[in-house]
Amino acid sequence: MKVIYILPTNSIFAGDNLSVINLILGLRKYDVSPLVVVSKESSLTERLDTLNIPYNIINYTPTAYMPVCRTWNDYLRFPKNLITHFVHYYMSAIKLIPIIRRFKPDIIHSNTGSTMAGYLVCKYCSMPHVWHVREYLDLDFDVRLLISKRKHRRRLSEFGNHVIAITQGIFDYYNLSGKDRVIYNGVLREIDASFCSNKEKYFLFVGRLTEKKGVGQLIKAFINFASFDSQISLFLAGSPVDEKYFVGLTNTVRDCGLESRIVFLGDRTDIYDLMRKAIALIVPSVFEGFGRITAEAMFNGCLVIGNNSAGTKEILASDNLGILYNGHEELSNHLKSVANSGVDNFLPIIIRAQEHAVKFFSQERNAMEVYGYYSEILKNRIGR
Repeated sequence: MKVIYILPTNSIFAGDNLSVINLILGLRKYDVSPLVVVSKESSLTERLDTLNIPYNIINYTPTAYMPVCRTWNDYLRFPKNLITHFVHYYMSAIKLIPIIRRFKPDIIHSNTGSTMAGYLVCKYCSMPHVWHVREYLDLDFDVRLLISKRKHRRRLSEFGNHVIAITQGIFDYYNLSGKDRVIYNGVLREIDASFCSNKEKYFLFVGRLTEKKGVGQLIKAFINFASFDSQISLFLAGSPVDEKYFVGLTNTVRDCGLESRIVFLGDRTDIYDLMRKAIALIVPSVFEGFGRITAEAMFNGCLVIGNNSAGTKEILASDNLGILYNGHEELSNHLKSVANSGVDNFLPIIIRAQEHAVKFFSQERNAMEVYGYYSEILKNRIGR
């Protein structure tokens, strides 16, 4: 079986890229031959080289986002930017055609819902297209597509399109049907589950430092908590997207005199070690698609305190696998409760969460389910 994977983003730290790399490695067991398509050389292509995963570069971004307007200059440039986006949108599809003719794939797999090039080419070539929908777009990333939400949903439901939703919430949001599937991300291998009993005095956040990730709410809650406890710190691992927003965060921390306890770590390569030693991972995202970080923390024996919404709620509410909260005041109270009781009192939740992660979020299960879906698609295609 030969599959082309279209990746719209180029960072090795992006959750969608980490998930598809895990999938490709897991599918080696099933003799699936992959070819990854990216838009430029990056940390992602370096990782693909290391793993001996073949790739092609098409020099055009395959995403179909509407240009974002934040300033007057953005609005003035909007017509030009819109035309540029449309050109990239269609040129990426045109650039794909010779790659498809050379590789002769059985399936084209677009790694996010915003990737339209694969859809266009599969429609032109009458090939099966798998659309891996990992996001709500407007709700979690505050972006819009070049086409309307209604038209996008209609495209997802077209004959020849086969959708993998990473949560039941996303499946329902896009009104998906019986031909589509809910398949959770494969985060780690089953043997990678670990636990460290020597927790250190810090809460942890991992992710982009943006408003949608709820970082401001988390810092507000921790400032409240800091008057209750003088020992525990807050570590934030990840890089800012909006410099103005980040400056506002650092100013808030400075004004409260908590620079030594609210620590911005930047991008880190030791995230799992940080998780294992943390008292808890905080997931304050306003609308998390799946919550890869949540599943990773569960694998690494870390208690998760998460916002009661979207993918975080779907994961943690199942069998009481973590602590859910509504609003920064309730989050602050949970931080106080965990600090006061000690993380050992939450050990049954941590163990139950880890067992759940190994069962449902392993790379092995993800690869098995995706391969089964591929096989079903091709079998039904032959049977027509």
